[in-house]
Amino acid sequence: MRRILLCQSGANDSGSGLSMLQVARGLRDSGCYEPYLLFSYSGPLSERALRDGYRVIIHPLAAFNYSAFGKFRLGSLIWFISEIGSASKQVERTIKGNRIDIVYINTSAPVAPALVAHRLHIPVVWHVREALAKNSPIGKWQIELIKNSSDIILANSDFVAGVIGDSSKTIRIYNGVPLALYEQASSSRNMIRASWGLDDSTLIIGQVGVISRSKGCFTLVDSARLLSSEAPSIRFVMLGKSSVPQWYSQTIRGRIRRLLNQEYDPFLQLKAYIEKMGLSDQIILEGWREDIPEIMSAIDILVFPSLYPEGFGRPLIEAGAAGRPVIASNLGPSSEIIIDKVTGLLIPPGEHIALAQSIKTLIQNPDLRYQMGLEGKKRVALLFSEKMYLEKIMEVFKRISG
Repeated sequence: MRRILLCQSGANDSGSGLSMLQVARGLRDSGCYEPYLLFSYSGPLSERALRDGYRVIIHPLAAFNYSAFGKFRLGSLIWFISEIGSASKQVERTIKGNRIDIVYINTSAPVAPALVAHRLHIPVVWHVREALAKNSPIGKWQIELIKNSSDIILANSDFVAGVIGDSSKTIRIYNGVPLALYEQASSSRNMIRASWGLDDSTLIIGQVGVISRSKGCFTLVDSARLLSSEAPSIRFVMLGKSSVPQWYSQTIRGRIRRLLNQEYDPFLQLKAYIEKMGLSDQIILEGWREDIPEIMSAIDILVFPSLYPEGFGRPLIEAGAAGRPVIASNLGPSSEIIIDKVTGLLIPPGEHIALAQSIKTLIQNPDLRYQMGLEGKKRVALLFSEKMYLEKIMEVFKRISG
């Protein structure tokens, strides 16, 4: 049985992290591989992995990520440079001590495991899930690092594969969701709605994901304000954790902001903005939940108003699996996942008026909502099932195992 080290920077709940746990489960269930999960720190994702019975290891990975919409932070680069030496030594001890046969890098961030494995002539599968900054010197360096340090590169969309550029190593594999769970979850619709104090007659627009400005959360609030007078009976549910981890408060930057009494947490900033706009009765803001199939069954429309291109956008296929229409920013791989005016509506990013108008269109056309949801469900079954995702991932590991 071959031993696979799966490496994840951080351990917060995220689409990329959940996709990695799917890979771990596929490896374990195959009976041919033994997965070891390495996280750079403890968190909800590592705790979930422990509950699921995986071998979990925690230590630094010298992570570095510079996405297409990220701001360059000198402090992050300095921290990466200061950590790469000690992190590499720890990774080498982990690889040798556990007799690892293959290293799987989840997202572009964990650099040390890739460099160490490459030096030790251990095969590296690098799964890139972000839109990297191909037009900047640092972004180009990161892309070349991925190409030179990996044996196989996985891209979760054609968009991401295009950012990586021409490479014989690159294989596009779309993310997948377990369709059966979404079928079963439909019976939970009224129960979930009741937990929000809403009944089946209320039309709910949902947003699911990390709470940050880049995800368009504030854009949605502006749209809700426009719709509050025209459609006062609709409700908005925004679910997700803050993009700022808890340990940020103990960093130098976090401590300075606390001393200056600056609110740096996007979740709390969003809550304050909702209150300022007088929308506390229309918008339900809730933290991260693991029962995503049930959540998708409870809402009527999903919005995904990102301001910048993402590598994939897992909520788009989660909504499709539940038969829900989607309104998404026309960026990155959105047009690969959503067929405009067929499974949902694609809109310009950051334009709250266009978002409000699209929401209004679907509110006023229940037959259109139903038809788009039906077509979305067919499309997810055709391209984005968990079964298909894991089959293709397993083919990659069989290929690299020889």
